[in-house]
Amino acid sequence: MKNLKVAITALIIAALSLTSCSSDDSSGTAASIVAKWNQTKTVTKVGNSGNITQSYQENEVGCDKDYIEFTANGAVNDVIYFKNATNVCEADLATPTSYTKTDNAMTIAGGEFQGVYEITKLSGSQLIIKSVENVSGNEITTSIYFNKAN
Repeated sequence: MKNLKVAITALIIAALSLTSCSSDDSSGTAASIVAKWNQTKTVTKVGNSGNITQSYQENEVGCDKDYIEFTANGAVNDVIYFKNATNVCEADLATPTSYTKTDNAMTIAGGEFQGVYEITKLSGSQLIIKSVENVSGNEITTSIYFNKAN
């Protein structure tokens, strides 16, 4: 009986020492939206229909990846790369717009991403924003996925 108690105790200690918590943010602080983010895909759902997933394929081959940047002072920069007439990659900088964020709610004022969003995921490596609109009686839910730019 004593050996059984020792064995059970050893198993419990081993199980507890092998269990860990995982997180995309190893610093122990909340993830920040202030960063450059590469769009990876958009998932759209209309009413009760299935999801329609579109991978982001607008990156110019041979250039840096397009990105959206949220700055600490509330600006949004949407940067798209293209090859000019001499085949050199250049950044096409859209006019900066602004954003406001309160908890998981975010509003982007202007530009390609203009709208009201719910932040459904924000980690040290991934951002997902979701908007819901009603068009002609149909609820359209759009989720935009981003990975943190390197």
